[in-house]
Amino acid sequence: MTKIIAMSLYVLFSPMLNGQAQTANELSLANVPGQISNAEGNDMAGVLKLIGGFQVALFKGDARAFADLFAEDADFINVKDKSIHGREDIYQHHINVFKGRPATRKNNVLSYSVRFVTPNVVASEIKWDNKHTMGPDGTTLPDRDGVWVSVMTRENGQWYFKVVRNVMLNDGTKAVPAK
Repeated sequence: MTKIIAMSLYVLFSPMLNGQAQTANELSLANVPGQISNAEGNDMAGVLKLIGGFQVALFKGDARAFADLFAEDADFINVKDKSIHGREDIYQHHINVFKGRPATRKNNVLSYSVRFVTPNVVASEIKWDNKHTMGPDGTTLPDRDGVWVSVMTRENGQWYFKVVRNVMLNDGTKAVPAK
């Protein structure tokens, strides 16, 4: 079942070129390590569509598409510990977050884990990195990585992020061990 879903997402999002997406249409979760618990009989395809939407919205830097991934009454805490409530406030906040990012900036979904708590509630963790982000003064900031911890809910057949805590694991000031 997991292989069928991964293959469907691969076809849906188009193949990646040379292992790295060059456009949002080339993004795919097919090559992203994932861990899924209690998926049997649950809407895993819908959950993966939400994670894929997250990946595409970050890649494009599209505040509207990003905010539309959240429930109307969602709660979001960003990496700077700012709490934001509601889809529209999340949208307004991310207009400035995404504005002026250089073309060299890339956000990547590194891995994800998903656990169905009920058929309509999922606990998830999405590990990400951020490459070549420009600071307010125009300098290129160090590469960063973190984890997006969330509760997803299915409302009227659609999956949304309901509660999110975005945690910075490395702000670029820590040495990263060689792989």
